[in-house]
Amino acid sequence: MNRFDISLFGFRLIARGQVGIAGALLVVAMLVGLAVASSLIALLADGGAVLPPTTRAVQLPQLQQGFSR
Repeated sequence: MNRFDISLFGFRLIARGQVGIAGALLVVAMLVGLAVASSLIALLADGGAVLPPTTRAVQLPQLQQGFSR
């Protein structure tokens, strides 16, 4: 019988059979995706320059000057 045994982030995952192994691999992929997404969110929250500035942020000072005239 096929068996899949993995320990990840303190959890032990044991699956038997082809469907169980496919489900276990899906759970592992979701946990890895969650770790990557949370680290990306933390990087963006710290002000990391991952994405270029939007045009709206660039145009705000120009709009404020127009209102002060």
